[in-house]
Amino acid sequence: MRNNMKTIYLISTKDLKDNTPINDNTADYLLNTAIRDAQAINLQQITGTVLYKKILQLVNDDTIGNPENAKYKSLLDDYIQPLIINYAFVYAIPAIRFKFMNVGVVSQSSDNSTPTDTKELQILLDDARNKAEYYATILSDYLKAHAKDYPEFLQNKEYDEKRPMINQYTSGLVLSDVYPDQFHYNTFPSYL
Repeated sequence: MRNNMKTIYLISTKDLKDNTPINDNTADYLLNTAIRDAQAINLQQITGTVLYKKILQLVNDDTIGNPENAKYKSLLDDYIQPLIINYAFVYAIPAIRFKFMNVGVVSQSSDNSTPTDTKELQILLDDARNKAEYYATILSDYLKAHAKDYPEFLQNKEYDEKRPMINQYTSGLVLSDVYPDQFHYNTFPSYL
């Protein structure tokens, strides 16, 4: 079953180009896909489904700027948009570099430039991901500290609703058994 709802973007491709090293002539369709993924995957993991849908609805209804929604507007401007910009950049890097063609996966190049090799690309991706995870931690910490201002943050109870992830950094190590007094990444601490 296909969802026919239009995609609601919380940042524009211009925002992404203005705040990252992405060149102005980069095709918007590549960036829109990256923005959509950053919102649906990373933002929703942090805010949970209910708060995520609330923000999308306020933007879609063009009521996010109303005085009664000032907290949500501040959340969007100060925390959500920097997060989306940085995660969208992470998603855009390989999409800009590689194309899927009938002959296989090819890398783009031009007469005046030299494409990066995969090691350099990985360094760029790691740096971009680290910055995105930093903004994810900032947003997550803010929501935990201000949970009472955003009641939707703790309302994810249905089976198809994602609960907010508490820890935002990724790692190859699982430390939950090493520090048993720490909460699991998908459980709510008692102070919320």
